[in-house]
Amino acid sequence: MTILFSSKAAFSFALHLVKTRFVVKLAWGLAALTALAGMAIAVVLAHEGEKPPFLPWLSLMEDALAYGTGVLVAFGGAAQAFRRDRDEGIRDFLRLRGVKTSDYLFARTGGLIVAVALPTVGGTLAIGLASMLVAHRAAALPEVVRGVAVGVLFGLAFSVLVSLVSLAALGARNRAGGYLVLLALFGLPEMLSSFTGTLVPRAWAGLVSLPGMLTTMRVALLPGTFDGPLLVRAFAAIFGSMLVLGLLVRAELLRLDAEQAK
Repeated sequence: MTILFSSKAAFSFALHLVKTRFVVKLAWGLAALTALAGMAIAVVLAHEGEKPPFLPWLSLMEDALAYGTGVLVAFGGAAQAFRRDRDEGIRDFLRLRGVKTSDYLFARTGGLIVAVALPTVGGTLAIGLASMLVAHRAAALPEVVRGVAVGVLFGLAFSVLVSLVSLAALGARNRAGGYLVLLALFGLPEMLSSFTGTLVPRAWAGLVSLPGMLTTMRVALLPGTFDGPLLVRAFAAIFGSMLVLGLLVRAELLRLDAEQAK
C-alpha cells in the first residue's frame, strides 16, 4: 500500500532537506551568536542618555542577520537543490506518494523561506525583545516596538526574495553558472543602481534593485521617515519581483525536468 504525502508533510520534508545542509546549520549558529551580541549591546544602549540609538542599532542588526546569515542559508540551501533531489531519487519518491510538481515546488520554496526566516526574523525578534525590555527606562518603548515590527516585516520580505532568487539561480544549475545568474539577479542591479536609478522616474530611483526595495520599504515605515506613497511603491516593486522570481523558479524546475526527459 502506497502512503500518500499531504502538502503539509511534503513541506516538512522539504524543510528537513534544507536543515541537513552543513552550511545552513553553520549559518544558524552564527545567527544565534549575532542575536546574543545584539541583545547584550541593546542593554548597554539603554544607558546612553535620554534617547538611546535603538532604531539605528536594530536596522544594523537586521542587515547583519539578513545579508550575513540569511544569505548563507539561502545560498547553501538552494545550491543544486532541484538537481540533487532528482539525482538522489527524492522527486521520484515524492511522485510515488502523490506529490505533484506544483506541490513539490511550493514545499521546496516554502521550506527554504522558513529556513532563512529563522535567523533573520527570529534574530530580529530576540534583539527586539531585549530592546523593548530595557527601552522603558529611556521612554523609548513605543518607538522600539514599531522598529521591531518594521524589522520583522523586513526580515519576512527579505526571506522570500532571497529564497526565490537563490532557487532561480542555483536550484537547477551547476555552481559556476548558478552564481553568475545569482550575480545578475541580486548583486549586479545593486552595483549599478546609482546609474540605473537615473533611467527611471525619480520616485522609483531607489527601487531598481532588490536590496534597494527592501531598504526603501524599511525607511518608509520607520517613525520619523514614514512616507505612504513611497511605501506603496516599495510594496508594488517587492510583490512584482516576487511574482517574476516565482515564475523563474518554476521555469528552472521545468527546464530540469525537460532535460531529464531527453
